[in-house]
Amino acid sequence: MMRNLGKNEQKILLLLLTGLALPFTRSALAQYRLLHTASVEWGRISRYGLPKAVRLLEQKKLITLVRSKDDTYLVRPTVRGRERASLLQLLETKLIVKNKWDGKWRLVIFDIPEEKRKMRNLLRQCLKNWDFYKLQASVFVCPYDCRDAVDLLIRTCNGERYVKFIEAEHISHDQGIRKHFALC
Repeated sequence: MMRNLGKNEQKILLLLLTGLALPFTRSALAQYRLLHTASVEWGRISRYGLPKAVRLLEQKKLITLVRSKDDTYLVRPTVRGRERASLLQLLETKLIVKNKWDGKWRLVIFDIPEEKRKMRNLLRQCLKNWDFYKLQASVFVCPYDCRDAVDLLIRTCNGERYVKFIEAEHISHDQGIRKHFALC
């Protein structure tokens, strides 16, 4: 799903999402961090590749360009562009891990039909990025409290019908899982 966007296009979408989040950030420190991160990331975008990236995003209907009276352009993400940026943000996010395991396993199981392959691939990619253990093709395990993050992922993918989150106290033959998370 994300492979058809280059690095510059991805960065531009994420930066536009940052700009959308700024007015909703109440803390001055959080606003400063958002602006500082955005400034650093803008500096990393190739100046030569920027016009091409903007043109491609506009062609893919992920942004709109609005020309102002002073001959400058205002770049706005479309609804589709905001959705794509949110997915990119989820893919880049790392799961926060607690130091101490509470003895419960968190399982994400899914049965997503073939016609929704993109959703299935995105879900798998996120779970892998979050270092979940792949128990089976459609079953992933994590020992840490991650319900909020998984719920957000499920909502973002519109996968409520196909994805289940389970907390369990026991998984038989869990030595491989424990080894993966260094819980031995």
